[in-house]
Amino acid sequence: MKRYIPITLESEPSIIGVNNGIYQCEIKPNKFKNKDGFLHLERFYDGYRFDAANNRKIEESIEIEFCQLLKKAYLTNFMSYSPNLFGCHFIIDERAYNILHRFEFGKFSKFIPLKLYDNKGQYVNGKYYLLFQDLILNSCVDFKNSLFYTGHKVTADRKNVSFNNPKEYQNELFVNTEQIILNEKFNNNLDFFTPRIGTRFFISENLMAEIERNGLTGLSRTKQIKEITVANKT
Repeated sequence: MKRYIPITLESEPSIIGVNNGIYQCEIKPNKFKNKDGFLHLERFYDGYRFDAANNRKIEESIEIEFCQLLKKAYLTNFMSYSPNLFGCHFIIDERAYNILHRFEFGKFSKFIPLKLYDNKGQYVNGKYYLLFQDLILNSCVDFKNSLFYTGHKVTADRKNVSFNNPKEYQNELFVNTEQIILNEKFNNNLDFFTPRIGTRFFISENLMAEIERNGLTGLSRTKQIKEITVANKT
């Protein structure tokens, strides 16, 4: 069975340089010569449906023409950015790209070329990309057997909750996810994916091992979601 590891973007100032704990660089569409591609990304999830029945991919040729590092930001192989573009998960440099593109991200993904500038507006040499990947469908999640909870142990009000379907989940406020079980509809060839529940990325053990073996920076493991299980396909 393929195993997946929950990961998050690094927020430690000693690693990313900035103290905001959120992002290292900012996309500035006002400096684009052609804003059509950015606007397409910005509007891609207009009318977003939590219970969408089909995935979508970006067909258009797009380039992020201007992304600027914050004053104290360090360059890492994986970088956080602002403003958030739903479905565009992070920025990667050429070293990261040379590893990631050998793995399976599926037909609903795209590595979008990006031009990076320092905080003084000087072009940063090298190739950079913004990773887009459509979120997996809720039909791939076994809600009934996945583990959710409200409250917290610290406040002694933790309570396990269960849902029969995505609609029940969507109607519950302030719910946390501890374990996700994916059913046979999930494409278990993927080495990276993001569900529509929660905010975490998941990465295959093989890809994570390659990232760590090459010492790539900007990603870290997280224990917020303890486990993800993929059903065996018959």
